[in-house]
Amino acid sequence: MAITLKKTAEAEPATSTPKATDSNLVTKLCNEAVEQNRLAKVSRGRDRRLAYQRKGQALSTLLLLGHAVVDSLLFRGCQPLVGLTLPTGDQLHVMPVQLTPDACEIVFRQIKNAWSDTLRNIPEVQCA
Repeated sequence: MAITLKKTAEAEPATSTPKATDSNLVTKLCNEAVEQNRLAKVSRGRDRRLAYQRKGQALSTLLLLGHAVVDSLLFRGCQPLVGLTLPTGDQLHVMPVQLTPDACEIVFRQIKNAWSDTLRNIPEVQCA
């Protein structure tokens, strides 16, 4: 099952005021996440786990800095996968358990906000 979320205007940083972030750092983190995702798909065992861990770290940092937006939520069995859009235009999926607790909180806040916006736009139904 897949749920596509209505995109909000901006990513939500961990603090109320976005941190000024060097664009080179953001690009480097995006590239790191994409590269580690690629490596994880062609690796096995310990190397695969390490690649997914590094991808989760890069994505967590991007979320904390306000440079990643949740755009979908998928379920594979009982395991949720969160789709993220990065400033480079790349889209990656990550299991919430691979993110830091603070980044995971941001993900769930973005999902809650998008879900609330979606529910507000559903017309009221009158039952006979």
